[in-house]
Amino acid sequence: MKTFLHRIIHFSLLLIICFSCKQSKTDNTVAYINNVPITYNEIDNTIKQELFDALNNIYLTRKIALDDYIKEQLLQIEAKKRGISTDSLLNSLYSNKIDEISLKNYAKTNNLEKGISIFERVIKTYAYDSEEGQKILLEKFKHFIVDNYIDSLKSVYKIKILLKAPEKPNIKIDDSMVHFKGNLKSKVTFLVITDYECDMCREYKFAFDTIFERYKSDIRFGFVNYSSYVTPSALASECANNQEKFWIFNDLAFSSKKILDTTDIFKIAQSMNLNIKKFRKDYFDESTAKKLDENIMKLRALGIYGTPTVIINDQIIFNSSSMKDIIGALEEEIRKHK
Repeated sequence: MKTFLHRIIHFSLLLIICFSCKQSKTDNTVAYINNVPITYNEIDNTIKQELFDALNNIYLTRKIALDDYIKEQLLQIEAKKRGISTDSLLNSLYSNKIDEISLKNYAKTNNLEKGISIFERVIKTYAYDSEEGQKILLEKFKHFIVDNYIDSLKSVYKIKILLKAPEKPNIKIDDSMVHFKGNLKSKVTFLVITDYECDMCREYKFAFDTIFERYKSDIRFGFVNYSSYVTPSALASECANNQEKFWIFNDLAFSSKKILDTTDIFKIAQSMNLNIKKFRKDYFDESTAKKLDENIMKLRALGIYGTPTVIINDQIIFNSSSMKDIIGALEEEIRKHK
């Protein structure tokens, strides 16, 4: 009887182990082709940037909700400690902090005297001395008072945040068509994946140029062209590169207020004193377009989907329009490699 019971237990354990192994493999499978599994990892590798952006948006939503929740909990704890309601606690804060002088100082410090903006489906700006302007100013100042109060409470109560931002995916594009300038021997690589026909790319060109000028002795600055198709400007940039004038063409193309066509491009080429015969030959050579098209496919396979995209030492930056995020990440890498 004892042996039989042991056999049953042993068999049950084997079933559990087999089921667990099978379950873990199944959990990572999203589809099959002729019984060959397609895994989450395989799919995720094709959407690295898009998935990273989505996970960051979830993280930021949770972070805002967590901050608000902690704020409410701290106010409730402090109100209970004093034997009053949360509303009474807030009203006592406001009565101690709000007066005409403090409101004026707050407005001056935050540059609100020229107008006070608020988002109401669209951004609206009200005159500082208008009734609505003063009402919004008061609300903003109340939020400022509460935030400062919460910061002071956080130093008293034990707050431990376990919420983590998603890990940055590694994206290596060293074998792609990258044009470099700056300190070519630097261990810090700053890549801008951009598109000549992207309005936002043109808008942020100045910001990226400013970063380059500030850190050019410390970084290897790279330009990577990426778009939904091979654009005339991308073609022309490679032809200019064949005559060692890539960066000159790059600046001229981005400074244009419109998308360049072939006529515009040849005018620019002439203004740059390029060898037009060679430029024309390279421009209409199918191999130039083929190389660019293959590069676009490579970038797409790596999970890149948008422009402008900033990658620092193979680490993608979530918000490529935030100079604060970009410079923070860049300076951290520079410190690491000094």
